Amino acid sequence: MLAIRINALDRFRRATSLHLPPDWLEPAQQVSVRASERLALSRLHTVVAIAGPTGSGKSTMFNALAGMTISPVGVRRPTTSGVYACVWGSPTDAAPVLDWVGVPPSKRFTRESPLDADDQAGLRGLVLLDLPDFDSIERDHAAEVERLLARVDLVIWVVDPQKYADQSLHEQQLPAMRTHQDVMVMALNQTDLLAADETEQVLADLRKLLVDGGLADVPALATSAVTGPAGLMELRSRLGRAVTAKRAALRRLSADLDEVVAGLADLVGPEVPAEIAPDRELIDGLAAAAGLPAITEAVAWSYRRRASAATAWPVPRTQPGPPVLAPPQQATQRAALSLAARAFAARAADQLPPPWPAAVTDAARSRLESLPAALAGAVAVTVAGHQTRTPWWWRLIGGAQWLAAGAAAVGLCWLLVGWVLRVVALPVTQPRIGLILLVGGLGLGLLLAAVSQPLIWWAARAAQSRVAADLRSVLAEVAREYLVSPAQEVRRAYTEARSALRTAAGERG
Repeated sequence: MLAIRINALDRFRRATSLHLPPDWLEPAQQVSVRASERLALSRLHTVVAIAGPTGSGKSTMFNALAGMTISPVGVRRPTTSGVYACVWGSPTDAAPVLDWVGVPPSKRFTRESPLDADDQAGLRGLVLLDLPDFDSIERDHAAEVERLLARVDLVIWVVDPQKYADQSLHEQQLPAMRTHQDVMVMALNQTDLLAADETEQVLADLRKLLVDGGLADVPALATSAVTGPAGLMELRSRLGRAVTAKRAALRRLSADLDEVVAGLADLVGPEVPAEIAPDRELIDGLAAAAGLPAITEAVAWSYRRRASAATAWPVPRTQPGPPVLAPPQQATQRAALSLAARAFAARAADQLPPPWPAAVTDAARSRLESLPAALAGAVAVTVAGHQTRTPWWWRLIGGAQWLAAGAAAVGLCWLLVGWVLRVVALPVTQPRIGLILLVGGLGLGLLLAAVSQPLIWWAARAAQSRVAADLRSVLAEVAREYLVSPAQEVRRAYTEARSALRTAAGERG
């Protein structure tokens, strides 16, 4: 389960790396790396740190637990300038863990030997560390304590009857490890200086401080390193159980994950669909920016001209060119596109917690510079496609007009020939035929023109509606490529991050 949670945290980092500030993800990266490194090391060893303020007797306790003097003991000033380690078991086996923790070889000691008592054998696998004083006047000491506390499996906080309520301990050190209560023990040391009732009173006060600080699950023990093993019996028993269970490292890493996940919890919120599509408001915005109403009017005007030319009297008949599409003003168009992109991003980021809305907006605007050219190209191709269409009824009426014109021309020729024949005194037959053909041809042409004009206006409006629908479809595709897809990638990243963080938190389903 722990490995699954670590992998999930890595998934969260990958999903958010392009959308969240790097410093926000730094704790997650540190925990992920630290957990992976610790799991790769021996889990047969339990690394326990003894930490505390100056004069609390932690070095004396360390030596008492080890059964020999290892760490130097001081009274009035910090004496432990670096970390000391005592290993119960083979020093060779513990070497990788000690290298990872950062204990110099010169400060590593081995406790267990074939001549040791059985009670020492019960601690086999324990790696006990004596840390520098966290309140040391030496700045390097505090930094070293912070580094070591991040890597140990269990922490024994040692306080004395005079400094058990130390402000820096209860307001800085302990709150920073509030999620690690399962791997902490509070040892009230030097109880040999107190009467029994005084010990109980101080111990009760210490437990109250822990409860008030949100650390109610941290056990507080009364100890005395001066009285020897008897004063540390309960603490040794706890250490023995932790070593035997071999789960302190897992509990520590789990607590680390809990802490970092809690710090990231505000970055995800409700579940939202990962997939989005161009909505009506976005297409309306692009249509307005592209000048769609003017374009469709120009297409309708061009349709009427082309239809009139195709169905008019053949002589004289001109062939009109394509509609002239006046491009929108650049500054006005860019402002309109920017506004449409921002409005769409706001809708796409609805319900997303910060900083995801900003990431969605940045993504939606990432290709804004290329959008005007894409719109112009898509509009031009769509309009040109409509200009190449010639409806069948244009050909029908146009053909009828040619027949009418032909009949009129034949009738006119007939009459002219008859007039010439009359001039030269030759007999003329059937002059009415020419008149009928001329008048009939002209009348049919006028009738076709009168009938076709309302049809042309109706068909132009239908063509205008078709090109408007086609242009909106094209605008939707442009919007999908240039605005929606980048924003959708952020939404997908959010969905992946949300799922990964829930798994990292230990949730299922």
